[in-house]
Amino acid sequence: MAYLKTEFNKCAKEWLSPHGFIKMKGIPYFGRLVNGEILQVITAFNVPSSFREKKAFTIRTCMITVYSGFFGERSFELFGNTIIDFSRADNIDHHELNRYFQERYKDLYEFNTFYYDDETLREVMEMIMEDVCRLIVPRFDRVRTLEDYVEYCKWKQPAIIARADEFYMDSLLLIKTNNHETFEDRLEFLEKCAFRLYKGNTSDPRYQSLVAYDRDYYLESYINPRDKIYADPELYAKAMEELDKRKAENTEKLRKYGFTV
Repeated sequence: MAYLKTEFNKCAKEWLSPHGFIKMKGIPYFGRLVNGEILQVITAFNVPSSFREKKAFTIRTCMITVYSGFFGERSFELFGNTIIDFSRADNIDHHELNRYFQERYKDLYEFNTFYYDDETLREVMEMIMEDVCRLIVPRFDRVRTLEDYVEYCKWKQPAIIARADEFYMDSLLLIKTNNHETFEDRLEFLEKCAFRLYKGNTSDPRYQSLVAYDRDYYLESYINPRDKIYADPELYAKAMEELDKRKAENTEKLRKYGFTV
């Protein structure tokens, strides 16, 4: 009988090890540590199957730093992304990527899900590892610094850098990297999305309401909380102290996962 975890570990070692990933101790992930601060992880896990005669799995990826207030396997699950979701990091069209997988995997794929049985698991896993190296690893490769990571979060998982004044998740990296941006490029992108959604009708009240909401949201969730810390020396000192504390605690977790830090 073929087991997903066994085949994933074999294929991931073959395909991901040359890119610096190691099998993490105690959890079913392969991970890569960048500059002792940025952790990039990939795993495969079973999901419900639509076909009685086949099992199913998908791929989860995650990127997080030692400065996060929530660091570990549970955070990889909650803040990870499937291979289709990950495409948003480069604004790859979901439908285009989905069509690619449909053509490549035929009846062994439907949206975000790869099907297998004992005879096909090895073949499917080899194919998906090839796609991981083609689609995901190059995007990971471009995140080498904390500034790169903040930019990645801004486009891929902005929620984890929100609410800096609450010291939420990785939000304090805005302070550590001395970030003062207005997020205008992100807001312009969201405005274009709203423009397409309402077919270019900028006089539509729904369009105007959505654009106004996005601007208010970024001001209240990102800019004002960040600037509140800059404006308060005592709060700034507490933020820097919290960053040091998190790094020490999460670095110890990395050692338990098998990384040399």
